Amino acid sequence: MASSSNPTGESSRRIVDEEVSVLWDLNTCPVTDHYYLTKIVDSIENSLNDLHRNNPKLYPKLRLSSTRIVCGDKKNFGTTGTRILKNQGFDPFYAVERGNGCSQHRRAKSTEPAADCLLETYALRYAEFRPRPHPPRNILFITSDYRFHATMDNFFRGNHLIFLAYKCRTSHPNFGLHTNFGWDWEDMELGQNGLKIDNFTLPGV
Repeated sequence: MASSSNPTGESSRRIVDEEVSVLWDLNTCPVTDHYYLTKIVDSIENSLNDLHRNNPKLYPKLRLSSTRIVCGDKKNFGTTGTRILKNQGFDPFYAVERGNGCSQHRRAKSTEPAADCLLETYALRYAEFRPRPHPPRNILFITSDYRFHATMDNFFRGNHLIFLAYKCRTSHPNFGLHTNFGWDWEDMELGQNGLKIDNFTLPGV
C-alpha cells in the first residue's frame, strides 16, 4: 500500500461514504456473552465514530451497511447467538475452528472449510459482486488472524478504506500496519473508545 499514491491534504483525507461493510471472523474475535451480542451493532458503530468525535470535519458519522458477514465455528455461534446475529442483520456462515499445524493434516478432513478460508471466500465475493451501483468503499475486518493482511492490502489497492478490529494483546504486532483505522476488539465489543490507529495513508505495503 504505497502512500505515494494517496495525497495527504485534508480534502483527500475525508471519508466520503458513510457506510461500512463488515467481514467478521468470530473464531478469533468472539463476543463475551449474549448481552453484549444484542448490542453489537450499536457497539461497533459507537467505536467507529471515535473518528467523527475526534474530527467531525474530516470524518462523517459512520453506520454499518447491509453487508454484514460473520463466519465461525458452530459452537461459537450457538442457537441463541445465531438468532441474535440474524436479528441484527448479520449473515452467519459456519466454519470449523482448527489449527494450521502439520498434525492437523494427518487428521480426518472436516466437511466444512476452515474459518479463515471461508471468510476469504466471502471477501472475494464481496469484491466481485456489489449489491448497489456504488457500494460502500469502507470495509471493516473483525479478525485477529494476521493472515488476512494480504486481503486487506488488496482491498486498499482497490480504493477501499480499511477498518480493523482485532485483539491487540494477542495479534501479530505488525497487523496494524495493514489498516487505515484500527480498534482493539476487546474494547469495541463493549462499545468503548478503543481507537488505536488513525492512518489514512498507509506506508509502503
